[in-house]
Amino acid sequence: MRRRTAGAAPQPSRTETVEKLRGWAQALSEAVQGQGSNEHKATVRAAAAADILRHTDAEVRLWAAKCLAEGLRIFAPEPPLNARQRRAALDLFVEQLRSLAQPRGSSFQHALGLLEDLTDIRAFMLVFDCEGHEGDLVASLVAACLAASRADDRGVLESPLARLLADLLGECDDIPEAALRPLLDELVATPRRHDRSAAQGRSGDLVRRVLGSLATRNAALPINEFLNRVLYGDASNRDCAAQAEEEEFAEASLVSQERREALLKVVYELYAIDAALVSRVFPHLHADLLSKDASRRRAVTSLVGRMLAFNPQSQGQGSAPQELLVERFPLLLDRHLERLEDADEGVRIAAWEGAQAMLLHAASCGCAAASASERAAAPSGEQAILAAADRIRKHLAERSLDPSEEVRLKVVSVAAVVATASPAGLSLLGPSLPEVFGRILDKRPAVREACAEQAAKLYAAHALPEVSAGRLVGRAEELCWVPQLLCEAFHVFSQGRHGHGARLEELLEQHVLGCGAKDFG
Repeated sequence: MRRRTAGAAPQPSRTETVEKLRGWAQALSEAVQGQGSNEHKATVRAAAAADILRHTDAEVRLWAAKCLAEGLRIFAPEPPLNARQRRAALDLFVEQLRSLAQPRGSSFQHALGLLEDLTDIRAFMLVFDCEGHEGDLVASLVAACLAASRADDRGVLESPLARLLADLLGECDDIPEAALRPLLDELVATPRRHDRSAAQGRSGDLVRRVLGSLATRNAALPINEFLNRVLYGDASNRDCAAQAEEEEFAEASLVSQERREALLKVVYELYAIDAALVSRVFPHLHADLLSKDASRRRAVTSLVGRMLAFNPQSQGQGSAPQELLVERFPLLLDRHLERLEDADEGVRIAAWEGAQAMLLHAASCGCAAASASERAAAPSGEQAILAAADRIRKHLAERSLDPSEEVRLKVVSVAAVVATASPAGLSLLGPSLPEVFGRILDKRPAVREACAEQAAKLYAAHALPEVSAGRLVGRAEELCWVPQLLCEAFHVFSQGRHGHGARLEELLEQHVLGCGAKDFG
C-alpha cells in the first residue's frame, strides 16, 4: 500500500468529483454569455485540470466536458484556457462525441446535448489556435462524426453533424488529407438517399451535405488540389491549358489503375454534388481522353460519359440545378464523341455506355419529341443535351458496322434500350433505327439474333397496343418497317439455311401478331 505523504490533502472519491463537476456545470449554465465573472473563470480552469481531463472514470470526463462547453459559451471567443488546456478540451470533446456511435448507450443523450451545444458556440474553431495539431484534431473529429452517422438509424444526427463539420472545414485554408480521405471514401461507399436500402447507413448523406456546403467556400480549392495531386502528381502544377502538352498531362498519373478508378468514382460523386468541387480536374480529364494508355482512356471515357449525361433533376436535387456539362464544356463532349471511333474496343464500348446515358437524359426532356421551333424555346440545358443526342444518333448507323462484334452488339443494345424506354426515345432515334436493326442480315449470328429480338420487342412496346386497338397510324405507322424487316429476314434465312427460322416465327407471332403474348393473347 502506498503511504500518503504527511500533510497532503486526501484525493476526492469518484462520487465526490462527479458531484463537484455537476455543481460547476449547473452554476456555469446559469451565467449569461459575455458576463462571466472571475469566479466563473476559476471554475472553468479548475475543470480543465489535467487530473480531471485524464481521469480514469468516464462520467468524470463527461461532466468535465459539460463544464468546459459552458465555459466556452460564456467567454466566447476567448475562453480562459491556455494552449495546452484548449488542446486537451478539444480532445475531450471528440472523445465524448464518439459516444454518438452507440445510440443505445447510457451516454448517448449527454453526447447529443453536447453536440448541439458545441455546434451552437462553434467550439471547434479553437482548432485553429492549436498550432501544429490542427490536422490531428480535424481528422479525429471527422472520424467521430462519420462513426456516429453510420449508427444514426433515426436520422437525428445528420443536421448537427453536418453543421459542425461544414463550419469547421469551411474555415480551413487547407483541409488535412487525413480528414479529406475518409470523407471521400465514405462518399463512394454509401449510396445516395434515393438508392439506399433501409439497412444501409446515412453517412454518405452527411458527407454529401457537408461537401455541398463547401462548394461555395474556400474549401473547394483544396479539394480540387487534392484530386489533382493524387491523380496527376506534379502535373497539376503545370499549365493545363497548353494544347501542345495535353498528352504529357494525360500520362502523368502516379497512381495504380485500381486506385485511379476509385478516385474517378470520387470525381463523379463530387461532380454530382457541385461542379465547383472538381472544376480544376476537367482540363486533365480532357487530356486523358487522348492518353496513350488504353486502360486509362477507357476509365476516363466511362467517367466523362456519366458526367456528360448527369441529370440533376433525376437525383432529387434542388429546383435550381447546376449547369449541364454538355453546355458548359462543349469541347469535352467533342472529345468524348471521338472515342466512339477509338482504336481500342473497350474504349468504344465505354463511349457507347456514356452515349446511351446521354440519349436517355435527352429523351427525358419535355421537348424531346417537339418540333425544331419548340426546341428553340426550351431551356439552354435541354437544348444542349438534345443537340448532343442528335450527334450521337448520326453515329448509330455508322458504328453498327464496327469491326468488333461486341461493339456492334452494344450499338444495337443502345438503340433498343433508348427507343423502347419511351415514345420520346423512339422519336429521338427513329430515323436511324431501320439501318441499325437492318444488321439483322449481318454475317455474325450473335448480331442477327440481337437485332431480331430487339426489333420485335420495340414493335411490341410501341406499335402492338395501337394495332390491337385498331389504330394503324401513329406508332404503328412509324414502326411499319419492323414486320417487313422480320419477314425479309425469315425469307433470307430459310432460303440460305442460316438458322434462326423457328425463333423468328416465335417473335413474329408473339411481338408482331400478339399471339400468345402476355397482354394480347
